[in-house]
Amino acid sequence: MKETSLQTFNLIESVEILGKKINLYNTVENPLFLARDVAEWIDYAFTNAKRTSRDISKMIKNIDSDEKIKGVCNLYDRKNFPITNEGNNSNKSTFNSFYGAISPSDKTKSKARKTQNMWFLTEDGLYEVLMQSRKPIAKEIKSKIKSYLRDIRKTGGTVEPYKDKNNEVKIDQEIENLEFDIFNFRGFKIRCLNINNVVFFIGKEICDVLGYSNARKAIDDHVDEDDKFRMLKSRFVTLDIPNRGLTAINESGLYSLILSSKLSQAREFKQWVTSEVLPSIRKTGGAIEYGSEEKFIESRFSNFSEDTKRAMVTELLASNKVLQEQNELLETDVKALKSEILTWNDRNKLNAGVRMLAAQTNHYIGTIWKQLYKQLQYKYGIYLNSRKQNKNDSLISRVREEEWGMVMETFNAMCADYGKSPTKMFQQTLNKN
Repeated sequence: MKETSLQTFNLIESVEILGKKINLYNTVENPLFLARDVAEWIDYAFTNAKRTSRDISKMIKNIDSDEKIKGVCNLYDRKNFPITNEGNNSNKSTFNSFYGAISPSDKTKSKARKTQNMWFLTEDGLYEVLMQSRKPIAKEIKSKIKSYLRDIRKTGGTVEPYKDKNNEVKIDQEIENLEFDIFNFRGFKIRCLNINNVVFFIGKEICDVLGYSNARKAIDDHVDEDDKFRMLKSRFVTLDIPNRGLTAINESGLYSLILSSKLSQAREFKQWVTSEVLPSIRKTGGAIEYGSEEKFIESRFSNFSEDTKRAMVTELLASNKVLQEQNELLETDVKALKSEILTWNDRNKLNAGVRMLAAQTNHYIGTIWKQLYKQLQYKYGIYLNSRKQNKNDSLISRVREEEWGMVMETFNAMCADYGKSPTKMFQQTLNKN
């Protein structure tokens, strides 16, 4: 490849996180991170005994090709690097430390300054490297960078993550009229809250379901800082909250607790949340328990006429009945798919199912596979990229026998998300074979 074809990436932000200099390149919406920097953050292995060079190639070997890119780092060329001296935003020291690392002889070479081949990681690629690392600081860096990126995307500039003296995350939405959506799982009450279209759960209640004896420790150990916040009674005045407050966790925090639970019903609980709770809340903006429609209408539309309220209750009952029937069909699909899997014990069938889902949804096959692999990572902690096999083997060949149930459940959920029946999908595949 000709060097002139490489894209040049400019440094746009520089911030210190956990004592590490974090440099962002390209744009705020699509940031890139220099792989060499990432290796320094997590103290990745060296390539030689003199400890002069990190093994970047090994670190990014299992990262998807679309999550890493080779390019030119503009930081090498002083005239193309805008130096700012505005208080804490000064990046002069960043340039000096980086530029100073280049040998004096290389500084005079045009190739070293302008056409140096450097590996960059996308945001997803960065998180993938950090998740694969066993260094304790990797998880902390991941959490802090996620929080930092979220904040600068709101403001368009460098900001410090907002937290008040009570460690309560700032919420932009008006919260005067919020109400809990209440579900029950095997006798456990699960309260959910929809804020700015983000679903939150009460951390203590989730820990109780998953068998954690010390909820506070479990949340501290397993849930990232930007995946939780403290709900105080003084702010959420319409909610039933104790004076000490409650810790709320988002969907990412929920999955972290599920993955870390040793309880056998953790997987069943996850399936229940993803197939019933979340779809209900996202479809209606808030779930309404079957049988409580009249109470819901009365509490929110008390000033309406009796005739109007009765009509609303009737319509809501009909909608809930349809939703209940849809859930029953989905449950039937899940059971049918599980029984189908027992007779299929063949990876080629999954390949055919993925191809059919791609065709019916107008997606590339590679896109569907990538979505499947990502869901396996986020929901079950299955990192196929990190498993060493022959380099020509497909990722799906790295699935272990005991993991196939999780793979098929994940594919089933993907089909449901696209509004497709997995049972019909596989049946059509069978008829073609």
